Amino acid sequence: MKKHLLITIALILSAKSLTAQNTQIGTWKKGEFTTEWKERTWSFDANKFVAGTNTISFTYKSGGKKLCLKDVQITADGKTVLTDATEQSAGYNPKSAVYTFTLSAKPKTIKMKAQARTDGGTNSIGKITLAVSAAPKAADERLKDGILHIKDGTTEIKAKEYYRTSALKKIVMPQSVRTIGAQAFFNCANLSEADIPASVKTIDESAFENCYSLSKITLHEGLDRIGSKAFKSAVMTEITIPKSVTELSNDIFYDCNKLTTIWVTKNSKAHSVFMSDSRLAIVGEGRVQQQPKAAAPAPSKWVSNEFSTTWTTREYDFSEKLTGYTEVATMTFTYTSGRHKLCARDITIEADGQQIYTSAAEVSAGGSPRSFTINCNVPKGTKSLILKGEFRTDGGTDSNGNITFMSSLAPTRNTNNTTYATTSSPAKPATTSTATTSTTSTTKPVAQSASEIPTQWGAGDFSTSWKEGGFDFSPLLKSSKTTVDQICVTFTHTGGARLCARDMYFMSNGRRLEGLVAEVTASATYKSFSVTTSIPNDARYLELIGEFRTDGGSDSYGTISVVTNAISSGVDIHTNPAVERIQDGTYFIKSGTTVISKMAFSDNNLIKRVVIPSSVTKIDEDAFAGSSITEVDIPSSVQTIGFGAFSKCADLTKVTLHEGLKTIAASAFYQTPITEITIPGSVSDIGIWVFQGCKKLKRIYVKERSYADKFFNSDSTWSRYTLGY
Repeated sequence: MKKHLLITIALILSAKSLTAQNTQIGTWKKGEFTTEWKERTWSFDANKFVAGTNTISFTYKSGGKKLCLKDVQITADGKTVLTDATEQSAGYNPKSAVYTFTLSAKPKTIKMKAQARTDGGTNSIGKITLAVSAAPKAADERLKDGILHIKDGTTEIKAKEYYRTSALKKIVMPQSVRTIGAQAFFNCANLSEADIPASVKTIDESAFENCYSLSKITLHEGLDRIGSKAFKSAVMTEITIPKSVTELSNDIFYDCNKLTTIWVTKNSKAHSVFMSDSRLAIVGEGRVQQQPKAAAPAPSKWVSNEFSTTWTTREYDFSEKLTGYTEVATMTFTYTSGRHKLCARDITIEADGQQIYTSAAEVSAGGSPRSFTINCNVPKGTKSLILKGEFRTDGGTDSNGNITFMSSLAPTRNTNNTTYATTSSPAKPATTSTATTSTTSTTKPVAQSASEIPTQWGAGDFSTSWKEGGFDFSPLLKSSKTTVDQICVTFTHTGGARLCARDMYFMSNGRRLEGLVAEVTASATYKSFSVTTSIPNDARYLELIGEFRTDGGSDSYGTISVVTNAISSGVDIHTNPAVERIQDGTYFIKSGTTVISKMAFSDNNLIKRVVIPSSVTKIDEDAFAGSSITEVDIPSSVQTIGFGAFSKCADLTKVTLHEGLKTIAASAFYQTPITEITIPGSVSDIGIWVFQGCKKLKRIYVKERSYADKFFNSDSTWSRYTLGY
């Protein structure tokens, strides 16, 4: 058995930049504080502080009670540099109370005054640390009065170079700059304006993410690429995207809640990307479309302390999620953590002020069942969709979970082609063939209205013998107001014998498209299976053909649902790389795929697990970022895990890595709830912040004298080693 080093992680929660250094500047001991608020003053060694960003953290170490602080005042050379009246605590959760401030010059004296107590007893022990991020050297004349002057001749602003520089308010860039790296200005909370010169060709991922004061951004012709979430959470009201931009995604303005107008050039790349965005405006023509926006959109989650044990009325506005031609809306509340479930009752849903759904029954989301779902039919053209109800927890306030919304058309069965489904006998397979392998259908279905798309199969529709059958989804192409590029059809078992299928494929305009050759089942064990494909732009009709049977008797019944990238609510069916099949939330990547491409499954709230074949050598940046994946086993063939590949996967608790892996890029597992992980000895490159924000991570296993051993040992963010196996 090979030796490993067990690393117990003490993540420093204080905000700091890449150049930050951590120094212990004090402690508190058992008996030092009581349960009564008392004023306390600390005098710190001013030599340890710098001109720039300074962060003082009170970090709990041991004892049964946490330390509480409020009415904090920090002075430098007699002048107040920070006041914070709010109460913070240092205990098990959160671990530290953190105070960050900026100094214009190195101080001679530093003092901190606060009201302090414990939350019970006197046995609280901890340390006081300082993290500093020095301002640019005066000789460079780079930062003065909040204005950052990038040195002339600079060609690249490197990744995270000004990460969390709170003193920064404005940027002046020379014409020499070509690239702004990933997270270069991430969380520069006071940055208010940035004029990006025409020389800049690339703005990388999250370059200006979480710049909460950024109200003015100027981009110029010459810019070629804008990376994912480049301006996330900025507060500008309008922005112009140059015609020269050829690479960008529709999430670059994620969480920009004040943005009302996105100016683009007609027929440009930005025009096509934001075509369905109600904020789109054409230069010289104005806004091309307007869709109603909810005044207070429903949140994507609920968090601790949001609900108590008392029933309270809540209202959730899902208007922003509507497409304008939605017919079925599905709202799901899924419990993720905490000790108490969320309960709801007396739920009503209103569409444009008219009640369309009501249920007095009490439902809950907790350990069992994990979630509750509300489904309702929504009239076409609905502009406002409001859910109201009474909510509480079943005890305490520590309940957390996700709130998701999906929309689709409300399909029924085709009545015009006897080879396909019929109204009286839904999802009936063809009775003219007993072939054991699939053959091309010679009968083209007639495209009908959206109400004729298959929605279920029933008892008697299938027997125990393999028979070819088909389903007509052509009405999708007629009913959608935008181009339908991809489709996913899911068969979900409701009762009776299980449904078996094999050799399924889509047909369009006489061409055979992608499908699913492997045999799959929908039963009590494997609840569902799915089949996906990309749809040609010139498609006039679309049908799914396959062989079907039951595993005993004919009493099998279930539902057939359709999701497309054009009519779903934020759920794309990803076919790059091609998904061979989907079963109960498990995505099986097609054998032969070599790269799981950039953002291939990002923000996918259907995926739970993924089976990666040994042909895959790279998982590209943000491939699974923000998805609902819960576990992943990355095979030994994978050599690279890209930037942010699994970042913000709120349900990811288990990650298995194998020898052969070489690179784990920056922020690869940022803000995931994994508790432990083993880094293979083959890894020779680990990016910064790879486990930043992983608050539940307790152990990292590394091989002795490996690159990972040296990497974590040299970073003061991680605690000292204890030998493990």
